[in-house]
Amino acid sequence: MRPVTNALVVILMLLTIADGCLFLYIRGAHTNASENVAFLHRIADASEPIKPPTGIDLHQAIVKTERTDLSGWAIRYASVSCPYCRKDNVQWELLGTKLKAAGYQLVVMVPALKDAYLEGAVVPTGTLQEVFVELGWIRHFRLSATPTLLLFDRKAGLIWGHEGTLSADDVASAVRTVDVWKAK
Repeated sequence: MRPVTNALVVILMLLTIADGCLFLYIRGAHTNASENVAFLHRIADASEPIKPPTGIDLHQAIVKTERTDLSGWAIRYASVSCPYCRKDNVQWELLGTKLKAAGYQLVVMVPALKDAYLEGAVVPTGTLQEVFVELGWIRHFRLSATPTLLLFDRKAGLIWGHEGTLSADDVASAVRTVDVWKAK
């Protein structure tokens, strides 16, 4: 019985270490500098122009992210099954409402069809949802964790990004950034 007990202790230690590493990874994602968007770009594609994404919604209709001279657009990469996205909904709805008031178009982009929000469950009200997005757009960014938020100015430049749940400070930072870019 002694070898079996030792093996179980080793397995529990490895699981504890793995859990600690996952915690540090998530904590690191949460504390990424929100105003430093370089970490979200894929290096090979950072110099290419970024057009707004075109995708397909739950009803197989084409969804186009429209730009206007007075606004920008926000992409929230999220999943209905992600516990961090659910935790983030309050701050996202607050920020999304402020972005809409500033003339931003909001889009929730999901990793897969199974991650889509039901009709009427996307917040804030009026936010578009894309369940399939063209690969040409996706390859520009490191969308590896949900939730991730990308804000673009009216010229399709990425001006702010955040990976992980939003804090009140993140919402304030995003609003400040939008206000600065709106003034330009």
